[in-house]
Amino acid sequence: MRDEIVGTHFPAEIDPTLKTGTYISAEQMHNLIHGDEKIHIIDMRNDYEFNIGRFENSILPSLENSRDLAKSVEEITHLKNEKVVTVCTGGVRCEKMSAYLLHKGFKNVSQLSGGIVTYMEKYPNKDFKGKLYVFDNRIAMGFETDSPDHEIIANCQFCCVKSDNYINCTDPKCHKQIFSCTDCVAAGKTTCLNGCVITEKAHNH
Repeated sequence: MRDEIVGTHFPAEIDPTLKTGTYISAEQMHNLIHGDEKIHIIDMRNDYEFNIGRFENSILPSLENSRDLAKSVEEITHLKNEKVVTVCTGGVRCEKMSAYLLHKGFKNVSQLSGGIVTYMEKYPNKDFKGKLYVFDNRIAMGFETDSPDHEIIANCQFCCVKSDNYINCTDPKCHKQIFSCTDCVAAGKTTCLNGCVITEKAHNH
């Protein structure tokens, strides 16, 4: 189980209680996705969350940790005059990031009220593909996962079969989360495929 990190290295003047992106409901988000207006969905979660489930065609700024979000904005500055919608698990991180985007000059910023979980509850297996990473012993959650519409988007790093079975690398110096299907786990394949990259960030993930 990992701790959810919602802190960010934003300037002190960024206060989402004073100015933040427009809140939109799951229903409004659904209408935007299926409407004629062009939108850009910016995912404000960590990479390991994004890899197990995400909105189709969403953008993940390059980051390994949500504390890196401010630096990653440079990658999406070309969208300053476009309509962007920030999303995250439960609404906290996307609220902070929408405030920061407005501070950086983005003109049309919305955020999904209540986060991705509210969308999945309302529209299971629609538009958001895979499962939602959660910060408890479940690791991931889905709605109506027995439905033929449910899709696994991740692959076992060893045999490449579709699998969203997340495990911690068993190297005690690593513990990075990796996808290993149950068969590969049973075969003892529980460490990073190409060797562990031990960094300070890995320990703080």
